[in-house]
Amino acid sequence: MIDLLDFVMKNLAGENSYEIIESDTTYSHNIDVLVDKDKIAKVIGRQGKTAKAIKTLVKAANKDNSKKCDVYIKER
Repeated sequence: MIDLLDFVMKNLAGENSYEIIESDTTYSHNIDVLVDKDKIAKVIGRQGKTAKAIKTLVKAANKDNSKKCDVYIKER
């Protein structure tokens, strides 16, 4: 899952323009993606369509896991 997200972010934002931070809770797996200020608009897309597509891809890749996976895209 992280490899998929890393691949997508590398192609959207660039090699050193983002950071992925994972955290686990009892019922969910949270992934924070911190993106540079000048690249955040490209990652989110118009009306959030690109961000929504990224979240959908990660949730589809997580379907076999028992924990829910949430992706949060933030500016760093």
